[in-house]
This record gives sequence, C-alpha cells and structure tokens, in this order.
Amino acid sequence: AVAAAVAVAAVAAVAAAAVAAAAVAAVAAAAPAVAVAAVAAAVATATATAVTMAAAIAVTAAITMAAAVAVTTVTMATTVAVTAAITVAIAVAATMAMTTAVTVAIAVAATMAVTTAITIATTTVPTAT
Repeated sequence: AVAAAVAVAAVAAVAAAAVAAAAVAAVAAAAPAVAVAAVAAAVATATATAVTMAAAIAVTAAITMAAAVAVTTVTMATTVAVTAAITVAIAVAATMAMTTAVTVAIAVAATMAVTTAITIATTTVPTAT
C-alpha cells in the first residue's frame, strides 16, 4: 500500500513536471524573458510541491499502516483472550454438569440400595426350621 501510494505520487510529480515544462516552452516561444523566468520558477515550485506531497503520502501511508497493525494486534489479543475465557467457562460448565450427574447417580444408587435393604428387612418373615 505504501509502495503503491509512492508510485502514484511519483507519476503525478512527473506528469506535473511535463505539463509545466510544456508551459515553459509555450511561454518561451511567445513571451519575454521575465515571463519565462516566472514560469520556470512556478515549474520548480510545482515540482518541489509534488515531491513533498509524494513524501507526505508515503509517510502518511506508513503511519496509517502502523496504526492499523497496532489496532489489529490489540483486537486479536482481545479476541483470543475472550475466546479463551469463553472456552474455559464452557469447559467448567460441562465439567460441573458431568460431576453433578455422576453425584446424583451415585446418590440415587446408594438411596435405592438402602431403601431395598430396609424393605427386605421389614417385610421378610422369619421362618422356623
């Protein structure tokens, strides 16, 4: 992106210089030396401005990219942290659900065993032999 911006600015600078040079040639053919000097100064100013703009575009593009990379890095770190927290929360919830299910199953089995033992003890009639 930075290289493309610099290339575009460079092409614009060359085009501006070519237009200005054509203007100088036209003025030189039909105007006095003072006008030619004024146009030449304008061409030099336009060329310097184009070069300055190309540099400014390159610097701005580099700064913008650096800022975008920094923001993206922070966003990715935040996303990873949130995803990890959600993953841990889901794992904890699943573990708790499994633990609860196993605990309930053990409690039900123990209760049934005790209930069965009590039922057998209270309903069995001793027999004399």
